[in-house]
Amino acid sequence: MDEPLLALLRKLVMSAGHPDVDRRNGLFGEHGDKFVILESSAIDLIEAARNYVVIHAGNATYCHRASISELERALDPGHFVRVHKSYLLNFSRVESVQNDFKVTFVFRFSSGATCRSGPTYRDKIRSPLRPSDRDRRHDA
Repeated sequence: MDEPLLALLRKLVMSAGHPDVDRRNGLFGEHGDKFVILESSAIDLIEAARNYVVIHAGNATYCHRASISELERALDPGHFVRVHKSYLLNFSRVESVQNDFKVTFVFRFSSGATCRSGPTYRDKIRSPLRPSDRDRRHDA
């Protein structure tokens, strides 16, 4: 893509207040010389990378200029959970969870991507993984 055009597009998006569209419904991502709107339901994992994040959606990755803390505050907490200082994941996209030595968890996605939780996030992660009291009553 033409560099001046790319710079103009970035400036246009930034003038909207932030390099994203609507964090509740989707994020503005950059992949090579293309800009795309990623629906939040398609995002597996968000990984911190200095002053931007890398968004993993299926087999593709996208850059987004924001901190992981900003996105943690902005994205729907019913779907996105901070599991490590560098990882924010979409729980609805997790294919499997492995408890690793009762301290950390390993999350796997259908794309093959994985991430490991940090030990300080253990209790925060356990609550969505535990069955609710209502579910336990039905199992009894």
